[in-house]
Amino acid sequence: MEQRRIGQELHDGISQELAGLSLVVDALAKQLKELPHQAELAAKVVAGLQRLEQQARALARGLVPVDVDPEGLRVALEELTNRTREQSDVSCTFESTGAPQVPDAVSATHLLRIAQEAVNNALRHGDAKNIHIALQAQANTLTLTVRDDGSGLPEPPYKGKGLGIRIMRNRASVIGGTLTIAPVEGGGTLVTCMLINGKRPN
Repeated sequence: MEQRRIGQELHDGISQELAGLSLVVDALAKQLKELPHQAELAAKVVAGLQRLEQQARALARGLVPVDVDPEGLRVALEELTNRTREQSDVSCTFESTGAPQVPDAVSATHLLRIAQEAVNNALRHGDAKNIHIALQAQANTLTLTVRDDGSGLPEPPYKGKGLGIRIMRNRASVIGGTLTIAPVEGGGTLVTCMLINGKRPN
């Protein structure tokens, strides 16, 4: 309940305030158009406020729990891809092959959160320029992968002890999946979560 309250306040309070401030400063920038230096500074403030607004809204979406319908996982991953591309200078793409069968809403939600964490890690820590998300169904196996071309892992084997890594591993374990994190040849990281037989433990 506390997490939901904070998410709601981020969306309804802070995000709205940042949006209002960006409009005010934008109007100021237009008034300063005859003073190039000051106008440039004001434009930078506007851009910064807009970035903060986007980040606050993204945080709000992450804090307010919304279960992803099994049939809607593909759509949710597409939205994650589009949002990542819009909010950063990174090229983010998505592909889905086969006919992904997700056991239930719990599994779909955990898979989406794993993808979100992998993307965040690539952006914040890997300095990636390209991210590719894939959801593949083959025989009795459902595989989610997030590949980036960032700075990669320190050295194999990678035994990530960061909070984000632990959370991803825990999410995979909850739904009976197997999570692997490995370096990509040529640079980058590949996060893979695999579900066998489309089932999760009770």
